[in-house]
Amino acid sequence: MDVAVLTARPGDPTIDPKFFGPDGRLIAPDALEELDWSIYDSQLTMYLSVFPPINDAIRSYGRIFHDIVVED
Repeated sequence: MDVAVLTARPGDPTIDPKFFGPDGRLIAPDALEELDWSIYDSQLTMYLSVFPPINDAIRSYGRIFHDIVVED
């Protein structure tokens, strides 16, 4: 989310307009209704898919986070 908020703008075909606030910025995930979170996450993933280095960094962070936090 922090990455997408810097570049995503209303009118982007991969992100539903309802996920933008009146100021034209993406709304924060904690402001979403629970039913919208999955859609929001999927659309941000699709939006970021055209930025391979960013996707690689996000996946790397996810793996490291999982290794640190999740107990086997």
